[in-house]
Amino acid sequence: MAYRLGWSAGARGGGRRQLGLRSIIDIDFNFRNPITNIRTFGSDPDRVRRMGVQFVKGLQENGLAASIKHFPGDGVDERDQHLVTSVNSLSCEEWDATCGAAYQACIDAGAMTVMAGHIMQPAYTRKFNPEIQDQDILPATLSYELITQLLKEKMASMGW
Repeated sequence: MAYRLGWSAGARGGGRRQLGLRSIIDIDFNFRNPITNIRTFGSDPDRVRRMGVQFVKGLQENGLAASIKHFPGDGVDERDQHLVTSVNSLSCEEWDATCGAAYQACIDAGAMTVMAGHIMQPAYTRKFNPEIQDQDILPATLSYELITQLLKEKMASMGW
């Protein structure tokens, strides 16, 4: 189903080498989250991972570059990260097993881009920068720890 959805979305793009922004691989951990409650592949991390990979493949077969989002993962708290900074409060281990696994699988499947969300991930920020103060933790859109150290260096060592 996810492959067909991605293929269909890609076909509508007409192979014009555009960016496909529908590749939402957030996990609906919190049913009250206004973004993920209806825009994800669900609340089961393994299902989101599997369907995300298939959606990426279907989309990119038609010439659209998949943009997996919202890194580091929306759906944990109750805020709309388009309006205010939200927080992905998972531990590093929880993140690796859920959001991280979905992102890694989609990257490994060839996703061409990752869209950062205005979402903080304090556990990984502190892992890379143990001395950081709470007030200095930044959302992924502005975070060296999350974009460079976690995404580029740890996850996507593919020359991004």
